[in-house]
Amino acid sequence: MENNLLSHQENFKKVAEEIINSSKYMHLKEKENLWEKIAEIIERIFNRISPETYEPYNVNPIGSQNLFFVMLILLITLLLFYLIKSQKNVVKSHQRVIYGETVDQNTTYEGLYKKALHRENEGKFRHAIRLYFISVLLYMNEKSLWFLDDSKTNYEIAISLKEKGFKKTNNFKSMGDYFEYIWYGNKQIDSVNFSRYKEIAKELLLEVKNYSEKK
Repeated sequence: MENNLLSHQENFKKVAEEIINSSKYMHLKEKENLWEKIAEIIERIFNRISPETYEPYNVNPIGSQNLFFVMLILLITLLLFYLIKSQKNVVKSHQRVIYGETVDQNTTYEGLYKKALHRENEGKFRHAIRLYFISVLLYMNEKSLWFLDDSKTNYEIAISLKEKGFKKTNNFKSMGDYFEYIWYGNKQIDSVNFSRYKEIAKELLLEVKNYSEKK
């Protein structure tokens, strides 16, 4: 009987591994060690079923064994569903909206900078200004100079930067104030002032890079 139970356990784990290693779930395995979580639960289940307590039905042993096997397959399917759903919730919880732009763990300052360039080429300077400013904030976050916190004002951020010895603190304050004036005031901006604003953005990005390299 003990060998019979061990055989069921080995067969089940083999099938479970085939499911986890399939192309459908491979990305989850890479990201979250999904199989380790499921294997731990499976092991607990089999540990609870000792050879003394496991008794297949006498009427049809083969049928009862197959039913046991199917029930365990159903269990792993339910676990996969739960873990996939949990992973989606984690991804959503990592998303935040900064000045109207949704960012997550995959958003980079380079991506936002390119998006700003695209808006600039379209002549949509207001949108480009917003994206340039957010790209600066995101770069500061990537370099651990400032962590994204939409509850903080530009003034509070500037104070923090000054305390850390960031040389372009005044430039950041000017850039943030001008962004708010243009964006929230729904103001138009000409190409000359936009070019100045863009230069400040470039200077800030360079200074953030220099600051992180000196640490």
